[in-house]
Amino acid sequence: MFENGHYKTHLLPPPTRDSILTVSLSNAIPIPDSAIVVGHTVMKAPLQKFVDYDRFVTYARNEAARLGGNMMKINTFHGLIHTKWIRQGIYTTVYRMKEPDLARFQQQLDSAARHYADSIRSMAIIHIRDRDIQGERVVYFNDSIVARIKGVGFDAVRNPGRSDLVFRQKGVLRVGPAPPSHLDIELGKEYFILLYMGTSRQGFHYYYQLTDKEHFYYKLL
Repeated sequence: MFENGHYKTHLLPPPTRDSILTVSLSNAIPIPDSAIVVGHTVMKAPLQKFVDYDRFVTYARNEAARLGGNMMKINTFHGLIHTKWIRQGIYTTVYRMKEPDLARFQQQLDSAARHYADSIRSMAIIHIRDRDIQGERVVYFNDSIVARIKGVGFDAVRNPGRSDLVFRQKGVLRVGPAPPSHLDIELGKEYFILLYMGTSRQGFHYYYQLTDKEHFYYKLL
């Protein structure tokens, strides 16, 4: 833990602190001028390939509460290349806001989320990234080819193949010919999909992992 210029080694408390208003990495709504900065935190995982994004957010919220904040802005979420491994980290700014400013800001965030949900009610938006080894992934929608994503070897981790798709009807999204890699698509939703390769008795297959928006834009430095 790196906090306000100093490293801390104590363990964080396990329970989630629901009282912390969390402003996501992708949220473009500016922080109100009345918010007072009470600290900055950096949390890094042990050296391993991937850690669940929600776990980072949970611990960051705990630390924000410990610092006396009631709002947290996620500034960056990324990994650090360290030999062959990836070390993930989350960087946040912790704020303290008085009521009713905090409640008004929460309403503003909720209103923006509702407006966006209404705006995509008649469509489905799909974002796909491929982090696996080189090769071409063929993406089907209702058995029609809608995208070809080209892997770029090791650099696919840092600069993966990507496709952004918009549909105005429900359907089935499928990656390659393997049956396990299909997903039912509904209107009014936005999907963030990471592709990866797995093995079975029949050989290699490409599968998908649904993820949150923040983890989809995960950065590797």
